[in-house]
Amino acid sequence: VISDHLRAASTVNIHGYGFEYDPLAGDYTGGQLTGFWVDDTPFSIDLFAGLMPGDGFYDTYSHIELVPEPATILLLGLGGLFLRKRNSFES
Repeated sequence: VISDHLRAASTVNIHGYGFEYDPLAGDYTGGQLTGFWVDDTPFSIDLFAGLMPGDGFYDTYSHIELVPEPATILLLGLGGLFLRKRNSFES
C-alpha cells in the first residue's frame, strides 16, 4: 500500500460570467460557487471541505480567483486611452 489516501492537485478554469462565491451555502462545508456558463446556462458547484484522518483539515480548493473575460479588459483599456486622450486635448 503506497498511501491510505490518494492526494492530487489540479487547476480548473471555468469560463462564464456572473460568478458568486458564498462560503456558507451548499450541501458540503466548503461553500458554493454559482454563475453562468458562456452559453447563458446557470450553474452551481458545491465545494467540499473536511477532515482527512491523520492529516487534519483540507479543502477542495485553495484559492478562487475571478478573472475578467478578455472583452472586459479590452473595454477598460479603451476607456483609459479615451480618458487620457481627452485630458491631453484639455491641456
